Amino acid sequence: MEAPEPSASHDLFADFGGVRRRVLAGTTRSAIREAASADITLESSSQQPPVDLAGEFALIVSTPEAGAAEAYDEVIFTGHVLSATPEAGQVRLRAESGRALAESRLGLFGHANVPPLELMHFLVRQGGLPEERVRIGGLDLTREETYSVEQFLQGVHVDGAVQGPDVDIAPVTPDLNPDDVLGHSLNKVSERWGRPSARVRTQVRATSIFAAYEAGMAKIEVALDSLLATAVYGLTEDPWGREIAFARETLLAKPVVIPFVAVAGVETPKRICVSSGTSSIETSFSVDGALERWSEILHKGPSDAVARGLRALRDAADESRDVFDRAHAISTALEYYAASSRPARVVSKKARTAAVDGLRKLDILDGERERLMALVNAVNNPPLMAKVRHQVNIDEVPVSEAEWALLRELRTLRNRTVHGHVPTQDIPDRGALRWAVSVTARLLLFRWAASITAAHSDR
Repeated sequence: MEAPEPSASHDLFADFGGVRRRVLAGTTRSAIREAASADITLESSSQQPPVDLAGEFALIVSTPEAGAAEAYDEVIFTGHVLSATPEAGQVRLRAESGRALAESRLGLFGHANVPPLELMHFLVRQGGLPEERVRIGGLDLTREETYSVEQFLQGVHVDGAVQGPDVDIAPVTPDLNPDDVLGHSLNKVSERWGRPSARVRTQVRATSIFAAYEAGMAKIEVALDSLLATAVYGLTEDPWGREIAFARETLLAKPVVIPFVAVAGVETPKRICVSSGTSSIETSFSVDGALERWSEILHKGPSDAVARGLRALRDAADESRDVFDRAHAISTALEYYAASSRPARVVSKKARTAAVDGLRKLDILDGERERLMALVNAVNNPPLMAKVRHQVNIDEVPVSEAEWALLRELRTLRNRTVHGHVPTQDIPDRGALRWAVSVTARLLLFRWAASITAAHSDR
């Protein structure tokens, strides 16, 4: 259908993460079994402040209301930009909604005796939709039951079933029934990744097969990480003073986790086998286009700080990594970006000296004095985001308030996880992380360009 044309009674805007651009013309389309799409025309970026097309996108109809200080906004489309093409002083833009569930497909999926509604719940949750946004009428997620969750490994030797940290580890027997959903699925997995040598199993209580999958995988990951730590331990004594053997080759031991998980009900015949590694949609990258567009910097090497920031950015952009790892990588990239940032001092040298002198005269414990001295000495060490904002102002990088809020959110997430507080709510989704990666790339490339300009001006 046609998007409302701008008129005297209302305006049509494209909203890019809180930054609005007026729409000259456009259409939206929706159909059964298809993602909704939008095709709009904007004024050229050269006539307006730039926006980040990797972020959130919405079409908004803004209608002035009599006597109201602000216009009434109605969102008529939300999604992500697919492409943008400059054409004769304008920009043609295509967008699509609902890509959070459409961008990946399961490599393998088998099931047996799972009720249809619970199967649907597993698929949408596996596809990335958070629990609070899932509404499936008639689905009862109140009754707990026991589930067995299994992960399969290569590079692990075990003679028989052994009890590990909250898990059982056992060799994979070759006599699995090929007509059973597990045996059939495991044969398919072996064709792609090779036959696993061991299986790690745990039991959990959960109200759905997806909740069991999540809880079981979390326990298995902790157990495998714990075992890996013992493999790379090199001290001649354990923490209890006992001598232990050492073999250098075990330092190279890296159990390979096959991306295949089996979940089975203990009290019911439910079965699900899923390849947890997804096959993502792939596309090609135009190296010629990148070299042409970015030739001013790509042909001149980055500084050490920018190079390290770009390396961290690679980790942040890796969608196979954990969300907390990616948030940490973004913070690392920002630290390298702002490595040379020197914001103005908050406390003068005179005031800091007076504070130190005062602390020396206080009748307090030496440990208390040392702690307070450390705080006073660090008073002019600004937090990372203050350094980033200072550097952004120097480099004249366009960053919107919504983008600042996103970077602060990820920095807070990183700080909380570093100090052992793992949040379970308000975790950024795939779209937010992609947007943050784009913003971080923008900062690093602007810094790279600014350093080259500064080097030329010094000659």
